[in-house]
Amino acid sequence: MLSLGSHLAPERMAVSITEHPSAAVVINAADLRLNFRRGASV
Repeated sequence: MLSLGSHLAPERMAVSITEHPSAAVVINAADLRLNFRRGASV
């Protein structure tokens, strides 16, 4: 699973997800699409 916030501190990422839950959902959906595409192309 890709993590777009991997360069951020874990605490910071947790705070941003808590403040913007809808943004976290969008990021997760984008990650799932990327992983699906990558898996389908293999």
